[in-house]
Amino acid sequence: MFDIVLENGHLITMNNNNDILYNKDIFIKDGKIIAIKDSSNKKKFVSKSNYDVTGKYLLPGFINTHTHIFQTLLRGIGADLNVWDWFKAALDDHVANLKKEHCFISAKLGAMEAIKSGTTTILDFNYPHPSEFLVDECFDAFSSVGIRSIIARAIIDQGKAHPKIINDSEKEIDDCIRLLEKYHQNDNDMQHVWLAPYTIFSTSLKTYKKIFELANEFKTFLTIHASTPSTIEESKALYGMRDIEFQYSQNLLAKNVLAAHCTTDIDQKILDVLNECKVKISHNPASNCYLGEGIAPITEMIKQGITVGLGTDGPASNNNHDMIFIIKLTALLQKVKYLKPEAISAETVLRLATIEGAKCVGLEKIIGSLEIGKKADLSIFDLSSLNTVTLHDPIKSIVYSSNQSNVRDVIINGKFILKRGKFLEQNENDVIENSQFLGEKLVNTLNMN
Repeated sequence: MFDIVLENGHLITMNNNNDILYNKDIFIKDGKIIAIKDSSNKKKFVSKSNYDVTGKYLLPGFINTHTHIFQTLLRGIGADLNVWDWFKAALDDHVANLKKEHCFISAKLGAMEAIKSGTTTILDFNYPHPSEFLVDECFDAFSSVGIRSIIARAIIDQGKAHPKIINDSEKEIDDCIRLLEKYHQNDNDMQHVWLAPYTIFSTSLKTYKKIFELANEFKTFLTIHASTPSTIEESKALYGMRDIEFQYSQNLLAKNVLAAHCTTDIDQKILDVLNECKVKISHNPASNCYLGEGIAPITEMIKQGITVGLGTDGPASNNNHDMIFIIKLTALLQKVKYLKPEAISAETVLRLATIEGAKCVGLEKIIGSLEIGKKADLSIFDLSSLNTVTLHDPIKSIVYSSNQSNVRDVIINGKFILKRGKFLEQNENDVIENSQFLGEKLVNTLNMN
């Protein structure tokens, strides 16, 4: 018996051939896609749930390769400031007051918001850690919502950027080990733990090297903010060279490293290093615009064989988790950067949000495309709406015309999370009210102090 049969849908597979399969049934069992058959096949299959998706478009769930989930409680604070002033106003003035209840509700809110735009996997670059077990709250919240989660446990043990949340190096490393042993590849691959040197200037070199070794020991990944105006400026001050050049000189770049941003001073030398070391890139166009950090040369990176995925970044510098917006913005900004409408295609950008994103997080064998044997992580788009009709090309319509209102259903690990636009196991209003209350409480703590 199948758990779910999705009947008569159009599949935008994102497989190696970019196939679009029309009028197909998808058979789901134990969290996986077991079979894909023509809807014209009248043979009856026993299923716990048959769901008619006639005329709808089924996509692999989007993979958000970079956010800071706690920032859902800090939207709009620090807007329109340069990055150093933004660090203080949007983050440092508040993050030392972060408590368990803030982490749980921010992760719940952020996950639900992400799902509404078709996201099924989220990578939380998780900081700060002013007290113990805050990461556990995030994992609990993600699990309660049902999103596939990767938490990259960040370490900040030096520097001037975040003075209120500098922690002891050994205690930070010990907590990384605790999290890896408790959560990594847990819950049927729904939970993963990565490690994250915050920046080249906020993580000491000794600690950076230690967690690089730790990542290899546990067969996991690292992610770091890289090649932005601030990381380059501080790296030159500390080490006399650009951050990516210094990481390369210290053998800290490898195929299990995901570099976020990479907007600034990306010349051929840097591209060659990234390519040689097989470093992946998380492209965050909204945040890059918000903080005035430039437009990453994504078209050139792809041309040279570098793997690129998309991310929203944190809601204090975006200010949301809407991957549909990120997909369109990625396409438009590359056209502006190169002054060529053909600089990047809709098909390419949609791959960045799906199968290429899966490669960035090392999960391309189980998610990122609609194929037999892969996890049933998918979204169902209704393109028969005012903003997408008339429909001539479904991929172009999704990339350039769609929005969250077109996401009708989301299935993660073979389970409906969102159905006909409604969460099946979450009270959306309660989450909104609790988030507003706790967000105000977090920010007002500074005012009261």
